Amino acid sequence: MALFEKKTEKDVKREKTAFGTSLANKVLLAPRITEKSFILSERGEYTFRIGLTATKSEVKRSVEEVYGVHVEAVHTITVPSRKRAFGRTIGMQAKVKKAIVKLRKGETIEMFKSGVAA
Repeated sequence: MALFEKKTEKDVKREKTAFGTSLANKVLLAPRITEKSFILSERGEYTFRIGLTATKSEVKRSVEEVYGVHVEAVHTITVPSRKRAFGRTIGMQAKVKKAIVKLRKGETIEMFKSGVAA
């Protein structure tokens, strides 16, 4: 049965991408670069925009895999959608889910230090 086959080395390499595994691509969408996130990064906490269906354990595993750090805690926040007016047209701003990830003391993610977003 195809469901329970062992994955070959080729299959595993195919799942890998430039940003880690396919799970990391679905979970970590982008780093969230704001004034508040820079203040948090000084305390060892980093903010990411994540998929709406992502769980805390998936976020932890993805950050550890992609950035090679040890995660101590993950806090997730869902920002609700809002109405926005564009001239006479009224539209909706999409719902967003973000995660604040606390790293082990002494560890950092260099991207946040330099102020450059991926």
